[in-house]
Amino acid sequence: MWVNTDKLLIINEYDRACMHLVCREMPNGRILYACKKLRRKYPELKRGTGAATLEEYGFVYDPFKHKYILARGSRVKYPDGSPRRWQGKTEFTYEEIVNANLKSD
Repeated sequence: MWVNTDKLLIINEYDRACMHLVCREMPNGRILYACKKLRRKYPELKRGTGAATLEEYGFVYDPFKHKYILARGSRVKYPDGSPRRWQGKTEFTYEEIVNANLKSD
């Protein structure tokens, strides 16, 4: 499943930037964790300071591999101007995000 990269984001500067914490902005403006487990645990989310899209972290969607792939460096910065880098997998599908098995639960 392909989802518009502009609508996939990390909602604030305190969350580590990784696939497990990707949120999806719905057509009505509501923001949900893409991961089912986190979505159930945190049903209501608000866009926080420092919200950034996957594209701003350097991801592009590869239609041949059906994956989001880290293709360039992050343009995201912390308030002090230092770079905010991606942590974790650099290739993943939307299904992998949705069905992530988180160890913290």
